[in-house]
Amino acid sequence: MFKFVIKLNRIRPEISRTVYVPQNFKFSDLDDVLRCVFGLSHFHLSVFTFPGLNTYLWDFDKTYPDVRALDMNDIPIMDYMGLFRKFSWTYDLNKSYVFTVNLRKADKKFNTDYPFVESFKCEYNPIEDCHPIDFEEMYYCTLNNIEFPDYLPDFEMEKFSLDEVNDKLRK
Repeated sequence: MFKFVIKLNRIRPEISRTVYVPQNFKFSDLDDVLRCVFGLSHFHLSVFTFPGLNTYLWDFDKTYPDVRALDMNDIPIMDYMGLFRKFSWTYDLNKSYVFTVNLRKADKKFNTDYPFVESFKCEYNPIEDCHPIDFEEMYYCTLNNIEFPDYLPDFEMEKFSLDEVNDKLRK
């Protein structure tokens, strides 16, 4: 199993999840896991990028030909983990929620063929279709029991449930 610590960039206080993923997964599987653990849908495009590498992995339908893009459905995670211990995952290329994905040494052995969340920081998920700047302010207001200002979008803050997410990942 690979152990990843995934952190949403530029949001305070920190929103992160520690996730174990089977070593035979492809990047498309990791994309599904990340969407699940942060409560995000498959409505928006996402992309993996790697420091110093002039290519990226995304789940594309071949309508956007780009010589620098590789299809994440074809690439096993194992192929990149020897080269990179840290990379980025961007969800919603328009609003751009950017996450840093850090590979950590798995301190325990697990005998499962499915991913799971071991731990998390922050009981809230990012909000679909909400700009990260607005989400950060809504997050601050929620944590401090402050009413949302009128200029913020009318979204509900979704709570993260470790048990519910792990149940989804098991299926």
